[in-house]
Amino acid sequence: MCGKMKQRSFAKNVFASCAANASDPISHRDHVKHDLLSKIPVGGDMQDMLGYISSQKKIVLITFDYAGLTTDPDDLKTFLQNNPNVHKIIVDNSPHTNKIIDYTSDELINDLEKRNHFSCRKGTLQRSK
Repeated sequence: MCGKMKQRSFAKNVFASCAANASDPISHRDHVKHDLLSKIPVGGDMQDMLGYISSQKKIVLITFDYAGLTTDPDDLKTFLQNNPNVHKIIVDNSPHTNKIIDYTSDELINDLEKRNHFSCRKGTLQRSK
């Protein structure tokens, strides 16, 4: 999948979270390092991604499917507010729906309906505030 991300999306870096649930807070993922990451061609885990984001000026995150980033709309808002360097999030759903959706961070912070798109797995709640 990492190769596909780089090939299809022209991603500069790919980060993977191999021991976290999509509903876990983004900032709390991967505090424990896993051997699996050394066996796949990635730039690191979620903590490495957060460090990379903080060192850059404008970041565009690309995720396969909404749950590839998070299934918690509130956590997404917090993540974007705490990481103003993230300029856009692109959701590549092309294998499933033939769509690629582009969001600005401001849209996701201010538009609950758009943030609720990330509440996409059975058992996740859409937020009403």
